[in-house]
Amino acid sequence: MKILSGNLQRHHHNDAGSDLMSEIDVTIKPGQSEIIPTGVKVQLPPNTFGLVKSRSGLAFKFSIEATNAGVIDEAYNGEIKTKLYNHGKEPYKVNKGDRIAQLIVIPVIYPDIETISNDHRGDKGFGSSGK
Repeated sequence: MKILSGNLQRHHHNDAGSDLMSEIDVTIKPGQSEIIPTGVKVQLPPNTFGLVKSRSGLAFKFSIEATNAGVIDEAYNGEIKTKLYNHGKEPYKVNKGDRIAQLIVIPVIYPDIETISNDHRGDKGFGSSGK
């Protein structure tokens, strides 16, 4: 992965995620969310996509959940932002430079899409196999 701009850190070679840091100071009120810019722009490796996931310490200690609400496609090279949700009962202060989320890069398969006819199960939905 190539960093085009911003600060992306992986503390150990075998860490699954790379830390994303806040570019702003903001307080997130209980039950609310804020979109946080990270300043990070990357070029993902071929045949991969990115996901932004919560840092376990923020989730368990402070009930702060991170999401980018989708996948980061291989061709995307804009800034990665994350939405932080405060599920806790106290306001949470984010300081510029705080590690707020992790970028996970995952291999992807690009399947061919073809239309086929319904099989014997049809569109009966959950439990259609009889169990």
